[in-house]
Formats: sequence, structure tokens, C-alpha cells
Amino acid sequence: MKRIILLTALAGLLLAACGPQTYTKYMQVRQPSRAGIDLTKRTMSVVYLSDPDSLTETASSRQAIFLARNLENQYFDGEEKVALYRLDKDPAGDYTQRDTLIRMVVGTGDDVVFLVDTPEQGHQAAYNVYVLDSMSGSDEVKKFAGESRIGDEFAPDWVMVSLEVLYFEAASRWDKAMDYVEVDRWADAMKVWMEIAGDTRNNIRRAAACYDTAIASWLLGDKALAYKWLDRADASYQLDASKSLRRLFNTLK
Repeated sequence: MKRIILLTALAGLLLAACGPQTYTKYMQVRQPSRAGIDLTKRTMSVVYLSDPDSLTETASSRQAIFLARNLENQYFDGEEKVALYRLDKDPAGDYTQRDTLIRMVVGTGDDVVFLVDTPEQGHQAAYNVYVLDSMSGSDEVKKFAGESRIGDEFAPDWVMVSLEVLYFEAASRWDKAMDYVEVDRWADAMKVWMEIAGDTRNNIRRAAACYDTAIASWLLGDKALAYKWLDRADASYQLDASKSLRRLFNTLK
């Protein structure tokens, strides 16, 4: 009886020795804006309505230019990626309608259109913006109004997360992947982990490689793929870290 207990304990120690090490990576992860619109990887245009009144026209164009620059700073590192258009305003037109914004999406060829309405005379600082995101799966027109910095409500929300990246010591490919992780080269690290997952015969190592690939997929913006890799990890071996990572995926975008 004592021999059985001893052998069982020894097996547990061997399994622990074969298990992965954990490297905790703290990162700021971008989340959708407080406006409820996820503009990540979207192409965008800003259309503003003109007005015969010169003061109103000037206010409208300034708002549109500021909105475009604000979006470029938030999503394109300041590059001029947001197209700007001017449209003569029809006094009888209703620019809050879905069909109107859909025509603008088609006309510009961009994923998201921001329509800046003319401010009321005497209220040049106030703004009204109508937004249609053609990639959201909904054709709902969202409306925003304010008197502060136009576009701030579309800024992404940043959340600090801690990610447990798994690796094995004294293994050249794992070391190479971790070198990429250190400098946030997730696509390169992902290639290494996928190679390991494809050719290793060890269930624990395969699970760890799939788990790490799930992290990389999520950080690179493909959450559906991240879930698939996490499912593959669980099918190979039930890692303790997998449950925590799945909870994180379920909580954040």
C-alpha cells in the first residue's frame, strides 16, 4: 500500500515537472468606445452639410475637420485616413434617415459614415452627428449631440489586462516565441506556436501552444479564431489557465 502511494506521488511530481511555465504579460487592450461603436479596422468618412449662412458653413466645416482629425489620431496614429466630403444641404431633407446614410456609405465606399449636421444659428459650438456603421450587422443610425470636443465619444476605451503566456524551459522554439512576446510581435509568435501545435506529440505542449495561439489571435483582432484555438487546447489537455482566459474572452471584446 505504501509503495502505491509513493509511486502515485512520484507520478504527480513528474507531471508537474513536465508542465509549462507561466509568463505574465500586462497589456492595454483596446475596447469599443463609450458611444457603443467599435471602429477597429473600419474605413471611415466624414460628410458635412453646407449652409448659405457663412458663419454656419464655417462652423460646420470646422466641426467636420476636427472630427476627422480626432478619428485619425484615435485609430490611425495620426495618418490622414478619414475622407472628408461636403454636401449641399436640402432644407426639406431628413438627414437622420437610414436610407440617407446608406446612400452615403455606398457613395463613399467606406465602412462607417459620420454625417455632421449644420449647427443652429447662434449655437455654432453645438454639434449633431449621425453615424451608420455598415459592418456592425445593423443598419441603425446612431445620433450624437454635444457642445464639447466633437468625436471624443468615439475614442476607444483602454483596459489593462494580465495575460498568462505559457512556455517550456530549455526549448528553442518556445524561447523564440517568448522573444517575440517580449516585443509584442504577436503574429510572429503565433506562427511558432502553430508549428508546435501541429507537430508535437505531447498533449500538454500541444494544449499550451494552442492556448498561446488563442491569446495571439485575440490580440490580433480575431476573437472567433481565438475561441477555436482555445477549444483545441481544451481538447488536448485541461490547462488551469484556459478557464481564466475563456472568462476574459467572454468579458471583453
